[in-house]
Amino acid sequence: MSELRLAVMREDIPSSSPISCGIASIDDRIKDAYSKTICKQGLAYNIYVDGYLIGNCMIKLVVLCDEANDYYVTDHEYAALEISYIAIDRRVQGNGIGTRVLARLISDAEKLSKILPIRFLVLDALDDLDALDDKVQWYLDAGFTTYPKREDLRYADTVPMRIDLIDTTLTEKYVGSLN
Repeated sequence: MSELRLAVMREDIPSSSPISCGIASIDDRIKDAYSKTICKQGLAYNIYVDGYLIGNCMIKLVVLCDEANDYYVTDHEYAALEISYIAIDRRVQGNGIGTRVLARLISDAEKLSKILPIRFLVLDALDDLDALDDKVQWYLDAGFTTYPKREDLRYADTVPMRIDLIDTTLTEKYVGSLN
């Protein structure tokens, strides 16, 4: 298996090594990724396979309001990690690299949620690019579920999705002790 490495961006992606995932709106986000990283608006990672730069992804902290929460809580605002995008160069798409990156981001979010108060891993999945590229189903297969969210006009044609990182056995035990 090839070595997959995610490295925090240390500079803009050189024009001699352009990355294009084939979706213009995400390609535009890659162009701003380094500036968002140094301004602490997000954390962009260059994706390398066997030492070759083949993609880019970004995560950031957001606040999620979940009024429909079933657990005992005093308010309904939660810290969440958002996957802003995962972009694999279209020349190497279809080889499972994006799936490996997503698995790594989920694993990292689970680890962080054990030491920081991060409840959810969220994203806005591109909807209906074409029948051969069903990102919503791809995220469902990875363990995400859809959830209601106010429409975000910046990202039309997306489906809000999340993974709940809470340990339900602890919450059920706690709620049971209150009764």
